[in-house]
Formats: sequence, structure tokens, C-alpha cells
Amino acid sequence: MLSIGGISVLFIYLNPESSQGLSLLGRTIYWSLHTAFLIGLMQTAQLAMSSFRSLGGLPPIIQVVLAGVIGAGLFTPVGVGLDVALPTAVSSDDLTQSPGARLLDEFLAIAPPASLTWVGLNAVRLLRLPDRNAPPLQSAPIVKTAAMGEGERVDSVDPLPPEGHAPQTRDPQFFERLPATLGRDLVALTAELHYLRVQTSAGNTLILFPFGQAVAELSAADRGMQIHRSHWVAAKHVVGVRRKGERLFCVLESGAALPVSRRREAEALERFPKVDGARFSR
Repeated sequence: MLSIGGISVLFIYLNPESSQGLSLLGRTIYWSLHTAFLIGLMQTAQLAMSSFRSLGGLPPIIQVVLAGVIGAGLFTPVGVGLDVALPTAVSSDDLTQSPGARLLDEFLAIAPPASLTWVGLNAVRLLRLPDRNAPPLQSAPIVKTAAMGEGERVDSVDPLPPEGHAPQTRDPQFFERLPATLGRDLVALTAELHYLRVQTSAGNTLILFPFGQAVAELSAADRGMQIHRSHWVAAKHVVGVRRKGERLFCVLESGAALPVSRRREAEALERFPKVDGARFSR
């Protein structure tokens, strides 16, 4: 919301050629609608791309640029509609063009600045994304066999499950984007726009992945619960819940606390024990 408001104010103040002829109120409506629709569509495109494994595997900067271009394409007919709804002395000249030519001109005018703006809005988080090629947390698993001493390390293990045992459930897709150094012992997930803050027992990192999809992937294994529209916690790392004022918080082993939404309070109170203030460090 701050991004939408800031960009809108900038264009209202600069008053580019496309909005000349409108009053201050008209410019405010014109640029607020343009900015809100365009950023919303680019974020929607970003989330949609992340749900496809082939696109989600692209370098993050390529994903962001593509989301900007796709969002600009989706916005093009909306932009033309806004020009018609709020005509100006300049935009009225475009009414003589054919619909196809006007859509093409609108897209070519919008796509470059929209993509650059989207990259700029994502720049800070893009710079903080981890290196997925980091060395693993452990070089090899420890196994024990009749022919080996206890605790010896091996370079490989048999990938087949023991007879009579079901194969392990496939790991969630977002695990593929985590640095190996973080391991797979999840503690909590937090949504940051279309990015995902992943906390494990070994640390935390930010990845380009939709929160809703990550929660859906985890729900089948029942590893924890979503306590808020922006937070998910692993049950085994939850100490309990505690109320502070009218708000309920989920307290983790680290002492950190995450808010529980009102509609999820009953489920959280049923699932986790109540704790006192000594374990509450928010």
C-alpha cells in the first residue's frame, strides 16, 4: 500500500503528458487507479508464476522482470479504459486509432517503465535472496551396519525404503529453494508480499515463493498450523499460546511470538497449551 501511495503521489506531482488537462482531483483518481491496478496485476502475475515449477526455477530477477511484462500486458486494456473514462486533451487524440493499434501503443508505453518499477520495488528483497548452492549442513548421513563401526560416515545410502515401509512423503516444493545449510527442520513461515520468510532450527532466509502455496504443501503432512494470514508455525517448535491484552500470540521455543488471528484463536487454544509471561518475549 505504501508503494502504491508513493508512486501515485509522484505521478500526481509530476503530471506527465498522459494526465495533462485533468484537474488535481482528476489526476489523483487517474494515477491512483493506474498504480493500484498495475501493481496488483504484477503481483498477481508473480504469484501465478511461482506456482509453476518450470517458471519458479528461473533466476529471481528473470521472474520479476517477466511478472512486470505480464502485468503490463494484463493492465493494457484497463489503461485504455481509464483513458476513455477520464479523457484528457492529449489522450483524446488516440481515439482515432484502431483498437488494436491503441492497445499495442499502450502496452509499448507501459511495459518498460512498469517492469523497471517492479524490479525497483523488489530490489531490496532480491538482494537478500540466499545462494541455493551453499554447502550442505552435513556432508553425509551417519548409519550403522553389521559390517561397519558405529557412527561411520558413508558417501551414499540406499534410496529404497525398507521392505514393508511406505516411501517417505515428497518434500514441499519450496524446500528446493532453501540453502542446504538451513536443513529441513521448519520452525515457522511468514509471508512478505509474494516472498516467503522461512525459519528453520538452523536459521532463516527469504525466498521468492507464495505463502499460500507453501502452507498448502505442508497441510498434507500436518506439520503444524496456519495461525494468521501471514504466519504458519511447526507444532513441535511451539511452546504454547499466551494472551497479551486482547490479542493471542503463539510462543516459539526461541521465546519469539507470532500473532494469532481472531478466527484461528479457537483452533490454536485447542491445539497448544497456555503459557505464562516468562516465555513471552515479543
